[in-house]
Amino acid sequence: MGAERGGSFLIFGSAAEDRMKFDSDLDVVVDFPADLESEALEFVEDACRRQDLPADIHLKSRSSERFLERIRGHMVQMP
Repeated sequence: MGAERGGSFLIFGSAAEDRMKFDSDLDVVVDFPADLESEALEFVEDACRRQDLPADIHLKSRSSERFLERIRGHMVQMP
């Protein structure tokens, strides 16, 4: 859904650093054009729900530069 629609999913935290445990959640920044943000957010929610995986989802458009800078070196971009 990502690259072909002009966006990406930025995974950070324990999943990006290969240290997930039984109680970890999936930390994701949704980086999509404004008109596709809701659809992309729902895509992540649905995918996590199907895997019974808690998610902490952020929209890049609503995230502070401070937050994005803090995680920048610890992200994996998913197309």
